[in-house]
This record gives sequence, structure tokens and C-alpha cells, in this order.
Amino acid sequence: MKQEHDSFDAVVIGAGIVGAACADVLAGNGLHVAIVEEKCIGAGATGAGMGHIVVMDDSPAQLALTRYSQLLWEQLKSELPDSVEYEETGTIWIAADEEEMEEVFRKRDVYATCGIQSKVLGRTALLVKEPELRTSLAGGLLVASDSILYPPTAAKFLVDRACAAGAVLLHG
Repeated sequence: MKQEHDSFDAVVIGAGIVGAACADVLAGNGLHVAIVEEKCIGAGATGAGMGHIVVMDDSPAQLALTRYSQLLWEQLKSELPDSVEYEETGTIWIAADEEEMEEVFRKRDVYATCGIQSKVLGRTALLVKEPELRTSLAGGLLVASDSILYPPTAAKFLVDRACAAGAVLLHG
């Protein structure tokens, strides 16, 4: 079966959010890319994902990677169609007790070293932000830069952009 190109520089298997992002970058850098998708764009794990773009800090590598990813999405947000539903909603890391509040302060300090703004919420401030939570919680950490999007349409946007840059989408 002959396609637009006799050969490809890269073949991306799957048009989920990761494959779509890879194809977008590769095609955007001038490579001849084939995207092979058995079902529809954004099916599978991408369709089941919640689309939470959040910085995680379980390890220095995870912190660096998730912060970099978050910054890339922030750069891209002005180009995203409404269907992607990109929203900067923030995240509150909730602490049930004083021991977990120690983790809130640790997380705040780690985030501050990376330039991520966050705000410690005491019990009262937490309940003002989220009044349906149980009143016995100790507090939390508000990270306003966290966001959400709808992964299937984000993947479609990235695949469409890759195809506009010359990638070939192969279904089935």
C-alpha cells in the first residue's frame, strides 16, 4: 500500500495523547511521520484519562518532567480550540491531619524552589474554597497553575496539527 511518502522518518503507533504529541513535534520538525491508529483518535487510555495537568514531586525527575509538560501546555493554550476545554482550575492537595499538613508545607517549599506558586490553606480557608468538604480536615495546599483539559480532543488537535505539517494518519 503506497502512501504519500515512499518511506517515513518515524512511525508513531497510536494516536492517543502521547502518540499525538510525539507526531506533532516530529512533523513540526520536518520529519516524514506516519501515525498508525487502529480505532479513533484519543481512544483507549487517553479517552479514560481525566486530563489533569499537574506538577508531581515524588522524585526530582518527575518534578522536572511534569513541570516542563505543564509549561508546554501553558504555551499551547492560546492555540487550543474550545473543544479541548483547557481550564486553569488549580488543585488543592488536602491534608486530613497535622501530619499531612507537614507534607503540605514540604510540598509548598519544593514548589517554591521551582518557581511554582502555591498557597497553604488552613482549615477555615480550605472550607471557604471547598465548602462541601468535611470540617475536620486540617487544611491543604492550593496550586493555582494546575489545569485540566479533555484528552481526546487535545489528541485530535495535536494529530490535526501534525497532519497539517505533513504527517500521514493511517487508520485500521
